[in-house]
Amino acid sequence: MKNTLRMYSKFLLRLLSQQCHLERNEILMSDRKILVLLNRSSAIGDLIMEAGFLQLIKSKHQVDLLVKEPLATIFKKDSELHKVSNNINDFKDNYDLIIYDEYNSKCIRFKNKYFKNNYYLCLTKNFTSIEFNRMLFNFCRINQALGSPLSNQELDSTAHAYLPLQQHKLNVDKTVYVIGVGGEDARRTYKNWQLVVEQIIIKSPDNIVILAGADNGISDAQSITTYMLINHNIATTTITDLNIDWWQNNTQLYSAVSRLSLIDSAQLIANADYYIGADGGLMHIAEALCKPGVAIFAYWTPDIRLSYKTRLQSLYHANDIQQISYQEIITALNKAL
Repeated sequence: MKNTLRMYSKFLLRLLSQQCHLERNEILMSDRKILVLLNRSSAIGDLIMEAGFLQLIKSKHQVDLLVKEPLATIFKKDSELHKVSNNINDFKDNYDLIIYDEYNSKCIRFKNKYFKNNYYLCLTKNFTSIEFNRMLFNFCRINQALGSPLSNQELDSTAHAYLPLQQHKLNVDKTVYVIGVGGEDARRTYKNWQLVVEQIIIKSPDNIVILAGADNGISDAQSITTYMLINHNIATTTITDLNIDWWQNNTQLYSAVSRLSLIDSAQLIANADYYIGADGGLMHIAEALCKPGVAIFAYWTPDIRLSYKTRLQSLYHANDIQQISYQEIITALNKAL
């Protein structure tokens, strides 16, 4: 009942805003200029998943993209996108079509304020009350809008998030693992990474482990580095800048937690050989970069976060991510290797 009322309230908002007659379900070849508005969510991981469909239209149409930083700076590296910005004032063109996320009051009012008279296509419409794979859904939605040039089998094999970052292989004869630590959601914050780090480092002197994460990972990183120092006399080198040859310190454990911007953290993952981490922004970056490794999940299942062509081995526990053992993670990592 509540969802039905919410759906009708959104319809009334579009009706009173004189938007209903402007809605379209197809993308025409004559739609030369398209503006994509990805401002539904503030979560980096969600935005990365939702932006994957750009791969279907950016080579055939002039596509502009409004998205929050730091993704705006990253997507500017894609030469097939005409204009990318996080500032609405940068978009003044008379667009043939606006594509936006979903029927919510924020998106509807935003479109009505800045592009009142433009035709538009809404990606998920009212299909927002349950969890689903937004990346795959958006691919299917845009494929349908284009006249279904791809079969279901072709969609399954090609649909994937993407980030326009190039790998710059480190000039070192070692295997580099990035482990994402910390997290905003306790249900998706793993606390036994020190045992995973220990297994990787003692397996081979040619293995390098780099801890990555934001401020919420500082405590976990300290626990890991303290554990390795006390139990193995392995000190940790701090990475503060990707433009220096930090790997020449001849140590096996590094930490970039709370030291790098998200853009530099993304490039760090791009440069690495493997990624290991829980469901979150860094994991979605690794997925978009097609990195092999391990992703662990709780509450939300891997099938609504990853693509069919993922190179990440996934582990899942319905209620408690801490119930995933470090042995399971190492076993999954060996499969990824």
